[in-house]
Amino acid sequence: MKRLLLLIGAAVVLLAAVILVRTLGYDSRQVAAQPVTDLTLDAVAAAQRLAGAL
Repeated sequence: MKRLLLLIGAAVVLLAAVILVRTLGYDSRQVAAQPVTDLTLDAVAAAQRLAGAL
């Protein structure tokens, strides 16, 4: 029983070590975002289109 617990513990430690090494080996693949430009809005034209749609 003691040997089985030791074997299971060693397997868990080995699995944790493999996961840690593989995690540290990855680089960030996040894409750099471009800043958003301000949107100009013609409120009168938008109101006219909305009124026409209704």
